[in-house]
Amino acid sequence: MEPERLSRVLSAMLNVDRAKRRRSTLEICTHLIMKRAQRIIIYVVLGSAACAILAVAVNAVRSKRIDRGYARIHVGDSKDQEIAALGSPSEVEVVIPGTSRPSPPEFAEVLVYNSLTHRWIIVIDTDGKVGLKYHKFAF
Repeated sequence: MEPERLSRVLSAMLNVDRAKRRRSTLEICTHLIMKRAQRIIIYVVLGSAACAILAVAVNAVRSKRIDRGYARIHVGDSKDQEIAALGSPSEVEVVIPGTSRPSPPEFAEVLVYNSLTHRWIIVIDTDGKVGLKYHKFAF
């Protein structure tokens, strides 16, 4: 084979190898970027699922604790006994007689305990004792 022709053939082979290397480098970079994007998506989905599971678990624990305390209190117990049994309420509403919301005049406060699915309501009378209690689903 002539030296010039051999030189052209070798040069063409080197250029083909370089083109393959460039293409494979681009393919490798694209593959790595896609793998990274897939990992990020997987981490976001798993993180969201973990947060949702944690929220449900915390709600279940809170609901159980409030249910046990609710079973221990009775009409006539003091407000301090009620708070000791149930913990601090989610909402406290002071009843003002003569407002637009109808309520018996002997009720002074409404203590509300919320979870995602339940609501426990304790009404405290003017003597500081439990006057009424009820439990309902939040929906």
